[in-house]
Amino acid sequence: MIAYLEGLVVHREGTSIVILVAGIGYQVFPSAHTSPVVGSQIQLYCSQQVREDSLTLYGLASWLERSWFELLLSVSGVGPKSALAIVGSNPTTRIEQAISDGQTALFEAIPGIGKKVAAKIIVELKGKVGGTGTLLPGDDATATLMQALESLGYRKIEVLAVLKDLPATATSVEQQIRWVLQRMSQIQG
Repeated sequence: MIAYLEGLVVHREGTSIVILVAGIGYQVFPSAHTSPVVGSQIQLYCSQQVREDSLTLYGLASWLERSWFELLLSVSGVGPKSALAIVGSNPTTRIEQAISDGQTALFEAIPGIGKKVAAKIIVELKGKVGGTGTLLPGDDATATLMQALESLGYRKIEVLAVLKDLPATATSVEQQIRWVLQRMSQIQG
């Protein structure tokens, strides 16, 4: 899986760019927060989406923006283009506030998202976000923790549901993984 790219923007066509990394050109669909210009260096956190007939990279400005993008994709009816439009046109704090307050207007303003899908976003994500525009919990250590647990076969939604109860005493990633694994085994068993 391609999770990060750093390189030179060598081409722009429509909504995609080509990033040259070590002699290989990657076609990426960047969020509006990245502002790529041909000839400039860029750093993107990527979400690789695999479909029956395609493999597509979406480029996000930060790991948090990438996490939001993937969380939005977990909602039935929200595709990559809609998720990219949501995170690219709104700060994460604004998205979180709309979800917490149950305000569908922010999501309905995105082309392709109607009232039903906007309501579904709020219902499905309400318990999965914190009060500061971050996913529960939201920092770089958590990103490492998420990657480790996903590599063990846990789904992001399952992990996020458990992480909101993570005790403050679990300070190292190893302690956090141990705690999450114990909690998951309690829930599943």
